[in-house]
Amino acid sequence: MLLALVTCVIWGAWFPVVRLGVLADGLTPWDMAFLRMIFPLVLLTPLVWRHGLKAGRAGWPGSFALAFTLGPPFAWVMGHGIAHAPAAHAAIGTPGVFPAIVFLLGLVFLGDAGTPRRWAGLALAVASVGLIGTTLIGSASGGGAPIGQHLTGYLLFHLCAWFWAIYIVVVRIAGLDVLRALWIGNFIGALYFLPLYLTVGESGFPAMPWRDIAWHALYQGFLNGFVAMLMFNFAIKRLGASEAAAFGALIPAIAAFTAIPILGEIPGWAEVVGALFAGAGVLLLNLPARGPKIPAPSPRLESSDC
Repeated sequence: MLLALVTCVIWGAWFPVVRLGVLADGLTPWDMAFLRMIFPLVLLTPLVWRHGLKAGRAGWPGSFALAFTLGPPFAWVMGHGIAHAPAAHAAIGTPGVFPAIVFLLGLVFLGDAGTPRRWAGLALAVASVGLIGTTLIGSASGGGAPIGQHLTGYLLFHLCAWFWAIYIVVVRIAGLDVLRALWIGNFIGALYFLPLYLTVGESGFPAMPWRDIAWHALYQGFLNGFVAMLMFNFAIKRLGASEAAAFGALIPAIAAFTAIPILGEIPGWAEVVGALFAGAGVLLLNLPARGPKIPAPSPRLESSDC
């Protein structure tokens, strides 16, 4: 339980850390994607390379789906989006929404049950996005950022939510454990991302102090991209996939409140209520059905990796 909590704190605080890196430290979306990719790629290769790149029952299409969703594209798109909207909005628009998308995809492709509890979770996720939308109108009418700027961020956050949801559904279809799926996505992702990064990508590293580079490498690459995944994988084995995933309900609130000391972004009533709605929606969408707990021989992710 403690590991699942610490993991979600790391993931929640990642949103203000990313916004700080983009706005204040000169980090580019290309740099973010590189940092998030390189640590899992290097550190997991000795552990899982012998199993190959084919994504289990999902085959090669599944492998490429992993590489083009939660591989480098996720951090690259998030880096662009978070330059346009607050960190709390990113956390509500991505981890607060993607379990609802997983639920809908599961209904269509996996035959999941559409229970009243899960429909209520979907409704709360939609309500959280609607509340955040009110801040867009309020900001524009009050002389703040123009609607187009925030809207760009929201659309990119929603795209990231789809990336995350598709990734989880593919992992379920493939029958992969989370670490092997992470490695496959980053290994294939490196094959197309690194040539682009070295030729047409923009990097802020040359102008950044080495301390800032080391901080973002530690947090975004090592802690967020590798250590948190290891801890959450262990939490899945101890608690079960749904029980561990339910801790993801904390991420929107963690992002909103860690943005206060990191960025000085004070959440308004819409952000606070939206974070609560998003968290409640994630909880309802991930809580396991009542009944005796039957341990699985090989734990798999069900509807969220937090």
